[in-house]
This record gives sequence, C-alpha cells and structure tokens, in this order.
Amino acid sequence: MKSQNGLKCLIAKAEHFAKNSTILLSRMTSLMGKQWSDWRQESDFVLSASCANAGVCHETDLGYHWHGQRRGPLEFAIFQYTIAGEGELIFDGKRLPVRAGEAMLLHVPHNHCYLLPRTPGAYWEFFYISMWGAELMRLWRKATASIGPVMPMRKNSPELKLAMQLCLSHLSEAPVSKCKSSALVYTFGMSMLERAGGSVIARGARPPRTPAIARAIQLCEKNLHRPMGVPEMAEAAGFSQYHFSREFQKHEGTSPGRFLLNARLKKAATLLTTTTLPIPEVARACGFTDPNYFTRAFTRNTRMPPGAFRRSGLF
Repeated sequence: MKSQNGLKCLIAKAEHFAKNSTILLSRMTSLMGKQWSDWRQESDFVLSASCANAGVCHETDLGYHWHGQRRGPLEFAIFQYTIAGEGELIFDGKRLPVRAGEAMLLHVPHNHCYLLPRTPGAYWEFFYISMWGAELMRLWRKATASIGPVMPMRKNSPELKLAMQLCLSHLSEAPVSKCKSSALVYTFGMSMLERAGGSVIARGARPPRTPAIARAIQLCEKNLHRPMGVPEMAEAAGFSQYHFSREFQKHEGTSPGRFLLNARLKKAATLLTTTTLPIPEVARACGFTDPNYFTRAFTRNTRMPPGAFRRSGLF
C-alpha cells in the first residue's frame, strides 16, 4: 500500500509539474547541450524499466547520424522529440522527415538510421530519452508496432508531458533515484501503449508479421545452440532465400543474417552475466564454432570483449 501511495504521489507531482507545456519546453531549451547517462544495472537488483540516458541537443553537424544496427546487441528504446528544425529517419528503406512537433519511436537493434539532412543551414533541436528493461521493452514493442516510428504529438498531450518530465528529472541538479526513475519510465511506457490503442496518425509503420516469417523466427530462436543459417530459415518459411530475405527485411526491419547474429549475441550476453560458463562454452552454446570469431563479433557489437562485459554487469 505504501509503495502504491508513493507511486500515486509521484505521478500526481509529475502531472502538476507538467501542466504548462510551454514552460516545460522553455526549460528544455534552456538546458540545450546538457546530457545525462547511466547504463549500469546493479547485478542484485535489476529494474524492469529504467532510463539509460537523456539529453537536450542542438545539432548542426552534417555528420550527425546513428545507425540502429551498430549500437550493440543490447535492447533499448529511444524516444526523440523535435523541438525545432528537422531531422531525417531512414526506416525500412523509407526516408521520413522528423519535423518540429513529431517524435521518433525506435528500438535497438534495428535496421534504421537517423541523421541531420545534408542541406545548407540545417539544424535539429530535440530532447531524447533512452530506456531499457524487460517490461519496458515489452510495452514499447507493442506500442510502436501499432504507432509506427514517427508520431505527431500535441504540446499538451499527456504522453509528451510525461516524456519531458522524465527527461528533466534526470537533467536537474539533483536527479531522481533509480526507483522513482523506473516508476516514471514505466508510467511513460504504459501511456504510449494506451495511446497506441487510440486513434493515432502515424507514418512508416511496418506490416504485421506473417506466419511464414514467424516460422523462420521460431526456428531461429529454438536453434541458437547450433550453427544454422539463413538457408534453413528460408526453408522453414517456404520461400527461396532471395525472396525470404526481402520479405524478412520488410517485416522485421533487418536482414535475417543480422537478426540471427543479434539473437546469438543476446543469448551470449545473458549467459555471460547469469552463468559462470567459460567463454568458449558460451560461444558453443550460442552456435559459434570458433571462439575467436565469437570474441571478435561480440567485441565489435558491444564495444567490449566478453570477459569485460561479464564483469561490467551491463545486461
């Protein structure tokens, strides 16, 4: 009961603080360039919804870009709202402008790229939140599958107010505790899921997964311990390898080979942090016949070797 009352008080405080969206956006602008980051998870107390980093940015560098398949195998969600200017999102092969008043709803790993348009005088002012945790990702995947990757948001919408409150709470001089932050992240995730159930104007949403693609993914997930490949996934789907690769990319936003590799690396990350198996055995349990190749692939995707990852407690 005490924890429920605490959560109600926290939500009430956030709602009271966020009544005036103009003031909130003004505060966001005043914090331009400020960022906060904490990707750590205590090994004995892993939260199911956490804020990993947040910030407010004014980008004018034409080299600014982030690719969703080059940020490692760890799953996390990204909310990025355009305050002014314009960005560009390449999602499932489509180029989508991200204008003022619109938010990107993304997850990693995924085959997308967002960048500053290469036009003279281009700029992009935005605030962003990166979130992770098993429950948060479950909510986020379900919400974004319905909403799509780019969503217009009214300045007085409750979802935007919660997002701004969440970002500001981590950029203040006295950031909120991890438990209160987790409550805010979970509340925001639930608000987005509720929004997905209503009338939403969205752009770029992917088509639903077909039974053929589902069979291929099921085969993949059940056989990560053995060195299977894309031809077997295509056979399970009942397609030629060429047609299967095109259909898989269209529905999942990534190639089947990359999906399979990410699934193996995600399983490896779990085994590294939840078991004491030697690294060569972890490699074999995830379908890598060559431990050295596993180490190179893991390091390339997580930016740290398996041993260092195990000690970090990141997963």
